[in-house]
Amino acid sequence: MKKLTPEAMTAMVQYARPGNVRELENTIERLVVLTEGNSISIEDLPENIPSGASPSCAN
Repeated sequence: MKKLTPEAMTAMVQYARPGNVRELENTIERLVVLTEGNSISIEDLPENIPSGASPSCAN
């Protein structure tokens, strides 16, 4: 089972998701399939989810 690193989890939670739950589900599925190893780091996140994202500064 893969896990998000604390930094990746923070970025995912703080990202002001313009889509819906389906977008979140698709992002997680893509990360699980495409990343190597047992953890998903902030470097693995899509470019539209910036590191240190916050609801006020995310596009």
